[in-house]
Amino acid sequence: MRRLVLLLGLLAALALVPTASAITTSFSATFRESGGRATAHPCSGDVFFCGSGTIAGFGRATDEVVLTYFEPETAFETGCSPLTLLRTITLTDGSTLVTEETGTVCFPGVTFGTPGSFRSYGNPAFFTGTYTIVEGTGVFEGATGSGTSRFQSAGDVVHTTLSGTITLP
Repeated sequence: MRRLVLLLGLLAALALVPTASAITTSFSATFRESGGRATAHPCSGDVFFCGSGTIAGFGRATDEVVLTYFEPETAFETGCSPLTLLRTITLTDGSTLVTEETGTVCFPGVTFGTPGSFRSYGNPAFFTGTYTIVEGTGVFEGATGSGTSRFQSAGDVVHTTLSGTITLP
C-alpha cells in the first residue's frame, strides 16, 4: 500500500512538471533590395527583387521576393493595386523563413502608367500590408507569426520593413 501511495505521489508530481512550450516574441526585419537592374548581381528566375538585411535577434539575412498577385489595370487607372507576394528569408546558417504578404501598392501621381515607365526603371512605389509566416526551416522550423509589411522603392532600390510577432516551438 505504501508503494502504491508513493507511486501515485510520483505520478502526480510528474503531471505538474511543465512541458516545453512555444515562445512568442517580437519580430523585426529590415532589408535593402534591388531588382538587379542597376547592379552586377541580378535576381534569379521569377524573383522580382532580392537583397540583404537583418532580423533582430537572428542576424544577417538575404531575401528573395516573388510577386504572386498584381492588377496592372487597376494601377494604370487609380495609381494603386492589390499586391500579394512571397518572401523567402535565408539566414547565414541556411535557415529559411517564408512569409506571404498582402496589401496595396501605390504609385504616386499614377506613375505606373506614365510614358516611358516600361523603358525606364524605378518609378516610386509604396506598399503597406500584412505578413503571415507560412513556412520555416532550421531555427525557424514550425514558426508561426504575423505583422505588418512595408516597402518603398525608387530607382532600383527597395527598402522593406517587417514588424510583428514570431512564435517558435
